[in-house]
Amino acid sequence: MKICKNIFLLDSDVLIAAKKRYYPFDVCPGFWEALIQHHKLKHIYSIDRVKKEIYDYQYPDNLSLWVRDNLTNDFFNPPKR
Repeated sequence: MKICKNIFLLDSDVLIAAKKRYYPFDVCPGFWEALIQHHKLKHIYSIDRVKKEIYDYQYPDNLSLWVRDNLTNDFFNPPKR
């Protein structure tokens, strides 16, 4: 297996725009599955402020529920370099 030496940090717009415009959950589940897989391979992360922004709703939407159910806390804790 090829090891990726690059780590990509996703901002909130990657997730929010994907959900709203380009890759809704029901249209492109492969995009969301790929996020999970790339994180398991330690290729992508985000930061705690992104998690807070996604959860900063009085009523949870399908994105905040997906993040809660599919991304582990270490997704929002990138490794230090």
